[in-house]
Amino acid sequence: MTRAENAPAISGKLRHEVLKRAGFHCDLCGVSADECALEVEHILPREHGGSDELENLQALCSRCSAGRAKGDDADFRKVRESYDERKEGCRFCQVIAARMVGSNALSYAIRDG
Repeated sequence: MTRAENAPAISGKLRHEVLKRAGFHCDLCGVSADECALEVEHILPREHGGSDELENLQALCSRCSAGRAKGDDADFRKVRESYDERKEGCRFCQVIAARMVGSNALSYAIRDG
């Protein structure tokens, strides 16, 4: 989403705090700022009473931001934490590191066989 033309910009200092809190990764998909441009988005949009406070801001990559509907107030800040959840006994969650051939924030690839 882009900001309305008449809306004041979020300060550079506050933008940096949001990005730093997110570890310079998208709060939804986990992509790094090195791979894709990150935007600072309001969780509750200004036009619905949202503030410019740190607690109402999240870091989203341009792809995830573009996928939000106008007025969407979804808070994605905790989504990446759920990627670390592993279920007991799941053959895909308990991977032997020696079989892993690649990984990123969302997935990993293992050698077949």
